[in-house]
Amino acid sequence: MWDPFSEFQKITLPNGLDIYVAYWPNRSFETVNFLIHSGAKEDPIGLEGLAHFTEHILSKNISLSHNQIKDVFEAEGGFARLGATSFLGTSYEFFSPIKKEAIVKAFDIFAELLLSAKIEKEIENERHIILNEFNRAFPIKIAYEEEIRKNQSVFYGHWLERFTTALGSPETINKITKGDSQNFYDSYYVPQNISIIAVGGLQAEEIKNIIEESEFGKTKKSGKRIRVEEVIRGVELPKENRYLLKASEMISEKNPINFAAYESVCMLPGDIKYASIKILKGMLNKALMKEIRENKNWTYSIGTSCYNLGNFYEFSINCGSFSPIAVDEMEKIVDDCIEKIGADKDLFEKIKNREIMGCDMLDFSAGNLCDGASNDLKIKQRIITHAEFLNNLQNTLLEDIQKIVGWLEPKRRWTGILIP
Repeated sequence: MWDPFSEFQKITLPNGLDIYVAYWPNRSFETVNFLIHSGAKEDPIGLEGLAHFTEHILSKNISLSHNQIKDVFEAEGGFARLGATSFLGTSYEFFSPIKKEAIVKAFDIFAELLLSAKIEKEIENERHIILNEFNRAFPIKIAYEEEIRKNQSVFYGHWLERFTTALGSPETINKITKGDSQNFYDSYYVPQNISIIAVGGLQAEEIKNIIEESEFGKTKKSGKRIRVEEVIRGVELPKENRYLLKASEMISEKNPINFAAYESVCMLPGDIKYASIKILKGMLNKALMKEIRENKNWTYSIGTSCYNLGNFYEFSINCGSFSPIAVDEMEKIVDDCIEKIGADKDLFEKIKNREIMGCDMLDFSAGNLCDGASNDLKIKQRIITHAEFLNNLQNTLLEDIQKIVGWLEPKRRWTGILIP
């Protein structure tokens, strides 16, 4: 089995910066990801959106303009991505030929961006853009209000109760000052809190030498790595279990909604192995589609999602549109599907085998591998090898699925239903 995640070599520079290199011989390119191990989770209370705001403003406050940076990379056939903020980290990326002058220039540009920016201009312009980004994510106010209601119920007492997305809210976005962004930048954009992941035609020693000669290697700033939090092993019940929202009470009768929607969310303990969750997701997706689409013809699609948030998971069941005639029965059928999969040995074996067999059919680009490694480092601060994940799949038992099912009991989930 090809295991590209096992190919990374790790190098730590004297200033604390970590470098992870996967060498792909005979490639003419290098894809490089810069991970700041701080994201929205580090936003101060009342300034939610600060990490994202800071990411937005950086490329407007260095010697090259945003468009000039793009032009440098595009002239060589590559590209630069100047920031993406999640809850657990902030990522920047470039794709470049491995010509010496091009790769050196690339690291010089990103070193200035991530280590020596002075946030002084374009503050209000970017604030306006971010507010428009928020409006695109939540085109009607009640959509945001319902999302925050859900998180405050399911994740109360945890950092996620303050958020819907890494954007923050209009109220908090409008409070952020250039001083707030500079303080966030100075605190978290330090070598000790940065990992560089590189995949392509340069060997580890070549990448190390280039980085050491850049400001990434020369810069010494005080700071420390954000620590990985202890996993949560016990989960409290949500503050509420069910919320019914009537579209007719918030949307004009001129634009009636003729469908219903279902979402059910819970928090899972962080010590559950994701391989087991992946098998459970496959089982539950099969069961839900069979009952609700194939047998009842109520919807086009229903499925599950799960997000690893470091020390806990957010697990949800989603049906964005289904027949309103099914409102009274929908919840019962979902609950029955959850309860039954814990005893369905045949379905368990089928999905487990599918996931194991799929491990032999990896089809990664360098960008896929770089992003996958960056995501592991964001969550666990280590790269998870494919062999480790496969081993976890192989060792998953039906009893493990039954334990997870216990965390999906109706009393442990927040369920929101939209009706016409």
